Amino acid sequence: MTHSPVFVATFNDDTQTRMTVWHAPEHKILNLDRGIRLSQHAYRSRRGQESPPIVAARFECDGEILASYVASELSDDTAAEPMEGAASEPAESITEPQPPRGQRPGLFTPPRRAERRRFRL
Repeated sequence: MTHSPVFVATFNDDTQTRMTVWHAPEHKILNLDRGIRLSQHAYRSRRGQESPPIVAARFECDGEILASYVASELSDDTAAEPMEGAASEPAESITEPQPPRGQRPGLFTPPRRAERRRFRL
């Protein structure tokens, strides 16, 4: 079982989302961008409308708060540093852009229908 942190986001309409954000144990940087994106998607999925701004957020794991953020820290990516008493390192994005499907190395792309017919016995 992994001990990935939970990103808790509070939107300005007092709706809260709790999203588990995958975190590699060897990394000390929390993925704030991913937590925000997952929370916004959960809000859109649940409410069927665009999400309002997030006014407060935090990462927690096993009841311990790892980092806390206020609205001003969430609106500007350069100011994403935890509040006093939280983790000493700022949260930075560790999500890398992915190439389009079928161009990822190591993934099998099935042949198209026309190509499959050509090899039938």
